[in-house]
Amino acid sequence: MNNRIAVTSGEVFEYIWQYAAGKGLIAEKKSITKNTPEEYVRQVGGYPAILVGGEYYNDKILNVLSDSLKILVRFGVGYDKIDCEEAKKYKIAVSNTPGSNSTGVADQAIMLMLALGRSTCRYDLQTRKNCWEKSKIVTHELAGKTVGLIGFGHIAKILRQYLSGFQCRILAMDDYVEDEILHKMEVQRAGLYEIAARCDFISLHVPLTPATFGMIDMAFFRRMKPSAYLINTCRGDVVNENDLIEALQTGVIAGAGLDVLSREPSDDDNPLFKMEQVTLSPHVSFNTQESNERTARMAVDQIYDYLTTGYCSHIVNGI
Repeated sequence: MNNRIAVTSGEVFEYIWQYAAGKGLIAEKKSITKNTPEEYVRQVGGYPAILVGGEYYNDKILNVLSDSLKILVRFGVGYDKIDCEEAKKYKIAVSNTPGSNSTGVADQAIMLMLALGRSTCRYDLQTRKNCWEKSKIVTHELAGKTVGLIGFGHIAKILRQYLSGFQCRILAMDDYVEDEILHKMEVQRAGLYEIAARCDFISLHVPLTPATFGMIDMAFFRRMKPSAYLINTCRGDVVNENDLIEALQTGVIAGAGLDVLSREPSDDDNPLFKMEQVTLSPHVSFNTQESNERTARMAVDQIYDYLTTGYCSHIVNGI
């Protein structure tokens, strides 16, 4: 068995290397700087397994790697940059690590809610200027608010547990979750526009697919309360960013907490960067030591299982 793993995700590489070594696998750190077949061959050609970061795997890339590549494992949940159908054509398995970073992302989502409601970033900037005029900003408590969760998978379920301590009312939209689960967790099922109309905070937890691309648009924003906040820790393109900017500039909604943007890095002149009612972070909600170590273990376990048995859990492209 070829026991080498290419690791293009830079998170906790030393831990990945040590954990892989314990299973008889050799993890080697790689960096893909160009989206060309030649670059991929130079960096990861000849490897049977790749622990994938944020790079793309399209037909041309998969074709040049297909002689040796058996499995791609995404370091995280989202695999929208991997053409799963093309991978299947080349008999390359694609898997991810669902649930491994859920607590980290849920932490970030509730932090953004609290930061927006209490104007934490505005106060931070104000205090650094030694300005102590407290009355100019009126803040809001999270306790007792109505929160909408669009998508109710691993992350949203943990976030719901966190929010129970604030005695929040929870609405959720997810066609794949059974009523029994929602009832047990005291969550009310609701449609997209009902969530928009009723909720004080709306948090997005859906994968990026053709169905979810741009689903949060001006039609949605116009149904939100003018005092409400949008939280996005999933994928930037789930939100129509131009519509969001307009909604914020015109006061249609109160603010937004964004860990993701449509383009990352974004343009320097992105209007979101200048808005005080927006709290931003650079796509780091998953990036905790604990989440990274859980993800590393799950990813390496899947690679080991697939290389030794031809099967592993969480395959997403039906191989």
